[in-house]
Amino acid sequence: SANAAPGSTGTQARINTGSSIYAQVPLNRAQVLRVPGALGISEIEIRDGQIRFNSSPCPGQQCVHSGWAKRGGEFIACVPNRVSITVLGQGAGGDYYDSINF
Repeated sequence: SANAAPGSTGTQARINTGSSIYAQVPLNRAQVLRVPGALGISEIEIRDGQIRFNSSPCPGQQCVHSGWAKRGGEFIACVPNRVSITVLGQGAGGDYYDSINF
């Protein structure tokens, strides 16, 4: 397999809304993305090679409390808002989830 070993340093992250890819972004460029989901806007921050939910319109805020992700294969989701983040490791894709369904 061309995939990097799980736990390798992430180089990119894939952001999904529902079952669609919203964006694939590098983790080496600081930015804040406002991603529209089922309930409203999830704000996602990238800084210092890491990614996290800054804020989300969900009641439990579990996605925000999950904190930063930076290793290949790490996954954070705001299930109520149907927004998810998968960190991709080095190598082809580095994706350990074929599909994410809510």
